[in-house]
Amino acid sequence: MNILRLRLIYNLFIILIALVIGFFYFPSAHSKLAFLVSGIGFFLTLGLIIPKTKRNLRMGFMITFFLTFSMVFVISYIN
Repeated sequence: MNILRLRLIYNLFIILIALVIGFFYFPSAHSKLAFLVSGIGFFLTLGLIIPKTKRNLRMGFMITFFLTFSMVFVISYIN
């Protein structure tokens, strides 16, 4: 297996563990942090899947990341 595939499997494993922790401890601060980590991890994993992109697509990806991160942060911590 090459390095990219191992990193992809590792990232997906960490995201899955964070989601399980988030659902298990749902109303607590641990779940908020776990959901935040899994949201950030999802976008970092997308960066592994599509590493070579055009500038416009990369800017769209970054804007989407910023908006999604902001929404997850607001939903998680300003409640």
